[in-house]
Amino acid sequence: MLRAVALATQAQIGINDLPEKLREPRPAKNTFPLSDVSELVPLDELIHRYRLHGLNLRDGTQDRAAQTVGMEDSAFSRPSDRPTEDP
Repeated sequence: MLRAVALATQAQIGINDLPEKLREPRPAKNTFPLSDVSELVPLDELIHRYRLHGLNLRDGTQDRAAQTVGMEDSAFSRPSDRPTEDP
């Protein structure tokens, strides 16, 4: 911000007063670039994958994985309601 104020050529800071890396749009984090509805998965499958990802990040430690993904330990270790096989 100090740089933008120092380099500003007008009374207000403009886009050109900002560093180049701030001028360029960045892709949003945590977005789901799905091209159509057929790519969606059921919510219980998504939760299951999220739990597995947390476990992978925390080397299989459930309490640390639960904390990382923002779930209570009891909810994290609760078995999923999803069936184990397709009907």
